[in-house]
Amino acid sequence: AQAEPHIRALGKPDGHCEYKLDETGEICIRGGCVMLGYYKDPEATAEIIDKDGWLHTGDLAREDENGYYYMVGRKKNLIILGTGENVSPEELERRLNACPEVQECVVKEMGKKIGAQICCAEEKQAEVRAFITGLNRTLPLYQRITAVEFSAVPLPRNAMGKLLRR
Repeated sequence: AQAEPHIRALGKPDGHCEYKLDETGEICIRGGCVMLGYYKDPEATAEIIDKDGWLHTGDLAREDENGYYYMVGRKKNLIILGTGENVSPEELERRLNACPEVQECVVKEMGKKIGAQICCAEEKQAEVRAFITGLNRTLPLYQRITAVEFSAVPLPRNAMGKLLRR
């Protein structure tokens, strides 16, 4: 059976509210379905709802030619390079996780480089390095992974079980 073409999509805007992606790719929502603000906290409200009434969700997405939205990552996780370019670590992590030898990974800034912490068996490190070399050929220069740290043990997680990005 053929998979649904948009099975991984967040979906299309439903018509009850207005949706847009801002210049960074952040999903913004406006309309009757959006909260008015945080209770008795105008400062926190002003941080996420702009003067035009758009709620900035913190979620980054891309929109395809058919109007479907696909999650890319979280704005707070963006790596902003000295050149002004933005790198979504989650997007690179998804690509790295396509390598069968990668058990888990975290992409982050390492010095002034895009780096990856990768958990894999020690005897599989050469295969993972080869995979990264191939992946880098498909990426713009500013997104290329140029620093790698390997670990044979699982990467550190927070109390909620999410991988730590520090």
